Amino acid sequence: MKLEPTEGRKSSVIHVVVLVGLLAIGTALRAAYLTARPVWYDEAITIFQAKSGFSYILSHYFQGSNPPVAYLVYRLWILIFGDSQISFEIVSVIFGIGSLYLMYQIACRVFDRITANIALVLLTFSSYHIFTCQQIRAYSLACFLALLSIDQLVCFLQKRHKKHLIAWGAVGITMVLTHFYTVFLFLVQILLLIQRYAHYKKIDRLKTWHIYTGGSAVIVWVTYLAIFLVKKFHFFPIYPRPHAAWADLQLVLQSIFFLSPALVVISCMIVTVFLVKYFWKEKHSDHAEKPFVVFLISWIFISIVVPLLISQTMPSFFYVRYYIFTHLAWILLTAIAVRSVGTFIFHVVVCGTFIFFLSGLVADYYDDCAQKAKIRKVYEEVAKEYRPGDVIVHENGWTFGPAFFYHQGKLDEYYLTNEFGIPTLEKQKFKPEILQSHKRLWLFLERPESLPKVLPQAWLQNSAKRMLKANPTQLWFLYELKE
Repeated sequence: MKLEPTEGRKSSVIHVVVLVGLLAIGTALRAAYLTARPVWYDEAITIFQAKSGFSYILSHYFQGSNPPVAYLVYRLWILIFGDSQISFEIVSVIFGIGSLYLMYQIACRVFDRITANIALVLLTFSSYHIFTCQQIRAYSLACFLALLSIDQLVCFLQKRHKKHLIAWGAVGITMVLTHFYTVFLFLVQILLLIQRYAHYKKIDRLKTWHIYTGGSAVIVWVTYLAIFLVKKFHFFPIYPRPHAAWADLQLVLQSIFFLSPALVVISCMIVTVFLVKYFWKEKHSDHAEKPFVVFLISWIFISIVVPLLISQTMPSFFYVRYYIFTHLAWILLTAIAVRSVGTFIFHVVVCGTFIFFLSGLVADYYDDCAQKAKIRKVYEEVAKEYRPGDVIVHENGWTFGPAFFYHQGKLDEYYLTNEFGIPTLEKQKFKPEILQSHKRLWLFLERPESLPKVLPQAWLQNSAKRMLKANPTQLWFLYELKE
């Protein structure tokens, strides 16, 4: 690992062509199908926050909302470029393209251009990353800041200029205030700083593995202790999930390891061979790449184990989307392993295999976007067919949020459950007596299994005169109500 000062070298023409080509492909993949699908509940929250103003964002953050940086960025953006759906969605695309370049830059700084090209190929075609780059959420911005923080830390360790250390600290704090899962990266970066400090000061008793294993153990132990204290003293409500850990772990690992079962096997085999060769056979205690490799391993370990521990009592702490940051670490580790294990032909074959399987996942994602585009058309069609005296009832916030966005809040809309209620819209909670002043009912459900739960309910059976239209596949129904 080139953590010592190195002289800069001009990129060859072929590497520039590869870089520009992959960035162009990555841009096209992330820009495809923008605005096709409807915004969903979490995105509706982002839009709501951004439209509510700077003071609203900050005041609700101090009341326990999500970190505010992404909302503030979106707020500033729409003040300049407007609040259309494409305006909101393009923000994540821009930061996604920036992440592609930073992935290349980091691998190039720490290793070489071949490793950088491999890492860029894997991230370019990653369906996981493409998904996050089309979300009106904090994920893409947080990925960009995560990679930028690594880049500035590596610059500091190579050049030892204080400006890079200050930049790393500023970016790191901004990163954590964008998405709380990035705190695991920040903690492991501190371990890397400690390791390099011990190396420069020649503190022999502080070995690389001692620092990382000891630091990781402390982080896990503190997390476990915090969970124990929360349970014992009931600081806030907990929701035990005693049998969910294994299922959660399987889902997390599959997401981190490229989502495809074939790529899970391939990437794990390549990385395993690399680690065996690296730490068992060669046994170079001061091997150049070792600090960064161990840094990535610790990042992956902590960002998997700690959230899984917490999520066993706080289900809201577990969402597969949050592991996109760990996915970045696995891409870097896989690229290093591919570069170190084989020859150029091997690199081409492996990259081609990844592109083949990842392209299939990207195609599946685009198909899903096309299907969801039909739901958006339904929302828009409802707005056209809406008559005075109509009322729209949604099962919960997952359908209420996007529909409310497309109707600009101009229609009479309510949701049945407040589990996912849009902030400050508690007045939109459905009450059966609301139907008495309306003539027709539009009913939107979230999933097929809701059909036998909602349709037989007494309030619907007693109020509905007959069904006028329905599309059970798209889960919407239009009823004429009794007078």
